[in-house]
Amino acid sequence: MSDPDQGNFLTGFTFGLFAGALGYFLFGTPKGETMRAQIAEEWEQAKDELAQSGTLESNHSLREVISSMFAKIAANIDEVNQASAAKSHKQLHREKKETKKFKGV
Repeated sequence: MSDPDQGNFLTGFTFGLFAGALGYFLFGTPKGETMRAQIAEEWEQAKDELAQSGTLESNHSLREVISSMFAKIAANIDEVNQASAAKSHKQLHREKKETKKFKGV
């Protein structure tokens, strides 16, 4: 696995596999349905405490909090990708400049 793209593919594939299995369990089985109900109930109890402690800005639904978290994560991933692309672009130009130097007769 010396190819970084192959490692990225396998990481994404594995993450997708686990996310799909979790989604199937939560939405496709009776046990998952009861677990979703428990999560919703516990969220209702916890969100007031989180709002009072300042962790949450206000009483948001669980869906809003998760959507906000995913949006922040996506923005951070975009920043990292842009920084990585800029760094590799600079490195590529640096390598081109080094190869164009006059080396003598």
